Amino acid sequence: MIHIIVVSHFHDDYIKSLINKINESEFDASSLFRIYIKDNVNSLGLREFCASEKICYIPSLERSGFSRNNNHAVAKIIEDYCVDVQEDYFLFLNPDVLVDADTLKQLSGILACQKYDLFTADLYKDQNLTVRDPSVRHFPKLVNFFTSYFLGYNKSIIDRSDINTHQVVDWCAGSFLGMKCSVFNQINGFDEQFFMYCEDIDICIRAKNAGYKLVYLPELKVVHFSQNDNRTLFSKHFLWHLKSVMYMFRKHVLKVC
Repeated sequence: MIHIIVVSHFHDDYIKSLINKINESEFDASSLFRIYIKDNVNSLGLREFCASEKICYIPSLERSGFSRNNNHAVAKIIEDYCVDVQEDYFLFLNPDVLVDADTLKQLSGILACQKYDLFTADLYKDQNLTVRDPSVRHFPKLVNFFTSYFLGYNKSIIDRSDINTHQVVDWCAGSFLGMKCSVFNQINGFDEQFFMYCEDIDICIRAKNAGYKLVYLPELKVVHFSQNDNRTLFSKHFLWHLKSVMYMFRKHVLKVC
């Protein structure tokens, strides 16, 4: 079973599009995956939509960041639902991701055979699958963040155009990040010191240090309507990102150059 967790922060429309896309399929996927919406703002409209679609809705006691929301969702799922903590998987999705049930069925088949520790997909920024999201990367050096913001390039990004087989990679964006429940528990989930940004790098570093492997699955084509435009220089999101970068490098003592 794949337990799919989506955190919403006024993302009602995106989530409705995701659920409607998944519901286009005619096969019964209830034995393969289950979707949970963790609502950071407790939208009445989203709650009612989830009820009408029989989607598991998890409200919030307070507004918090990506890491805490996902950790809370995992704890709630394990407490309230039937979870095989050794065999089941968690899949963390951004609300602005679009994936269909056939792709999730394909993913379920891969995991049934391969039993990968962690996994990610081939993400694109458009539904025509012409522009890849730079979501799969080498572990960063501090200089990569500065060249990305000020010069517009980032050498940590992996060119996926020629990757046609399953490949172990360093880290992937949390927009589509899956892992075994047992792995998530072993590494104590997301670090809640990260409010937003870099929590995906951090959890992949800790997973690798614990002996687990993250595998890129190129046959899984997924759309991510990336919202990176909101990270303009000295914006609120830029400052959140900078704070997360500094914390991550202090925590892991990564290379500067």
